[in-house]
Amino acid sequence: MQLIDNIFLIDDSTFNKTALEVFRFQFQEVEIYRMFCESLKRTPATVTDVEHIPFLPIDFFKNYKVIKQRAEPV
Repeated sequence: MQLIDNIFLIDDSTFNKTALEVFRFQFQEVEIYRMFCESLKRTPATVTDVEHIPFLPIDFFKNYKVIKQRAEPV
């Protein structure tokens, strides 16, 4: 999967597609986010519209490392 290289290239016609690609990437690569989504029964198979993408509560960022697997925090 190739995510868009430049966020300024996203327009109304590509926003939904790009947001769903980002959701799928985050779901696959960020374990704590995947666990949160699964607890809500929201997966790439069930989320077909940007309106259904779950937002991670702010407390998660305070209490967990919200990073891509196999990535080092900067």
